[in-house]
Amino acid sequence: MKPLIKQLVIILLLFTCSTVLAEEQRANDPKKETKTQSPKVFNVIILEKSSGNKNKRPAAPSRQMVQCYYDGESIVIDFNFPEGECLVTVTDLYTGYPQSHTIDSSENDIEIYVGDINESSIEISTEYGHNYSGILSAE
Repeated sequence: MKPLIKQLVIILLLFTCSTVLAEEQRANDPKKETKTQSPKVFNVIILEKSSGNKNKRPAAPSRQMVQCYYDGESIVIDFNFPEGECLVTVTDLYTGYPQSHTIDSSENDIEIYVGDINESSIEISTEYGHNYSGILSAE
């Protein structure tokens, strides 16, 4: 009985190893077509609020944080606190080509399709009168 169990264990180990090797070979196959390219992913930036302290008094720092990143096709923007309708302008720094989009800041992870862009500046003007800006770069 023991030799039969040993043979079954050996056969099971050989089967497992051959399955793992086959998967590894499929993953490393140079003939396999890869339709997806690795997207350009720019760093997450926190957009800076433009300084507009009109009364010259010290003020508490804003708790608002606007985060933005580019995933290869779209820009994703996230507001900590909603600020109404917003106008988003993305300007490619190499071509100077601007794109404008209107978004509702009450949604989480707002996705804006912009296509393939290079390093760009982004400016957001909100319904509440605040302006945010930043640079989308791969550095």
